Amino acid sequence: MPTPDALPHTDTLPNTQATLSPDHHWPVFCTPPQRVWPQYTGPQYTRPQYTGPQTSAQSTLHFALTHFSVSDFVVDEFAKQQIPLASGIDQAVPKRQAEYLAGRLCAREALQALTGHLIVPSRNEDRSPQWPQGITGAITHSHGIAAALVAPTLTYAGIGLDIEQLITDDKAQRLAEHILTPEEMTHWHQEWQAQPGPWLTRIFSLKEALFKALYPITGTRFYFQDAKLSEWDSTTGDVQLTLLTDLSPQWHRGQTVTGQAITPERWPDYVFSRVLIKSYQD
Repeated sequence: MPTPDALPHTDTLPNTQATLSPDHHWPVFCTPPQRVWPQYTGPQYTRPQYTGPQTSAQSTLHFALTHFSVSDFVVDEFAKQQIPLASGIDQAVPKRQAEYLAGRLCAREALQALTGHLIVPSRNEDRSPQWPQGITGAITHSHGIAAALVAPTLTYAGIGLDIEQLITDDKAQRLAEHILTPEEMTHWHQEWQAQPGPWLTRIFSLKEALFKALYPITGTRFYFQDAKLSEWDSTTGDVQLTLLTDLSPQWHRGQTVTGQAITPERWPDYVFSRVLIKSYQD
């Protein structure tokens, strides 16, 4: 199922702390970071911009996103940005190096907003980001977009973040049975055939985000058929996912998790998904 490249937190160090000045510049192959999670825009509906005080949980989340261009990337940017070339990345093709660096730059931006320090997560043996002690996070990248989302572990035990370029309708027809559960396949045939590509991309992306949020908590790998989309709010993009297998005593079959999958107006060819596992109940 998902690769471990964007898995959330570990409570071990070290991580790389840069000595760049606060007004350091982003490399030319990346756009300046966007720091706000995109607003949902649904059919005939625009979610109002919330201007009141944030809840304590939401206010601890920090997001960063950048567009990057592989054609403008040069490997010297790792040294300029004081981000180490991880083992394996040093021998990778430029595309992989560019998306890795763009993701780490987003992580550094989000961590600076959270901690006040220019910290870059290092890398675990399974290639997942190694977050500083007490911090949960996730990194994702897809077709020229990279992003990171972080929060204190005391607030969120798990964070899943995923961005996917929309799957074409033809490709969706070929992939559906590998991604959807039998119940989801019924909805696929009865309700989702008008937009097979967008629907399959949403579910694929949400299940990727779910894995990234839960695998570090449970230590158990699971696959596309082990969870289903059980609720969908078309006015907000908010969803509920239900586990169909036991992962741990706490995370068992029937357990539900909330998330969000949106296609922002600014990025109509992408799906942005996140799953947040709170460390406490409201």
